[in-house]
Amino acid sequence: MDEFETLLEAQRVSVERFVRFRLNSKADADDVLQEVYLTACQKFSQLKNKDSFKAWIVVTLQHSEMTETFAITSLSLTAMNLC
Repeated sequence: MDEFETLLEAQRVSVERFVRFRLNSKADADDVLQEVYLTACQKFSQLKNKDSFKAWIVVTLQHSEMTETFAITSLSLTAMNLC
């Protein structure tokens, strides 16, 4: 398992729980999560401080096109204590 996978695994439950709570459709939630995980994996080399992975993946979620489509906002992310 590489470093990205290890860090993601530590945060996966809270991120997936939030997205699935916010969206009524499991399929829609899975689409959002897939896009976010793919984008995060592609941009992982840009993360300078690995201790900030949780905040970084949440920002990736906030800036996702799919997130905008399903109206998952930074306010709702903060309310769920993900940031």
